[in-house]
Amino acid sequence: MPDNEKQFETDIEAFLVSTQGGWTKATEAGYRAHAAKGLDLGTLVEFVKTTQPKAWGRFERQCNNDAEESL
Repeated sequence: MPDNEKQFETDIEAFLVSTQGGWTKATEAGYRAHAAKGLDLGTLVEFVKTTQPKAWGRFERQCNNDAEESL
């Protein structure tokens, strides 16, 4: 990839994971920990807890076991 395209990609990623962009960069470790589910469960749970705290509280109360794993 030419240098200007690589820099463009770097700039886009830097914006997305900044406070202004609001995204969180996932890690390979997060995906490997829950490979069978095909997602980074820790990142997903943190997102739900942050954006929907009341719904997450209700979900935790409904779960008889670990709410994060039940998600």
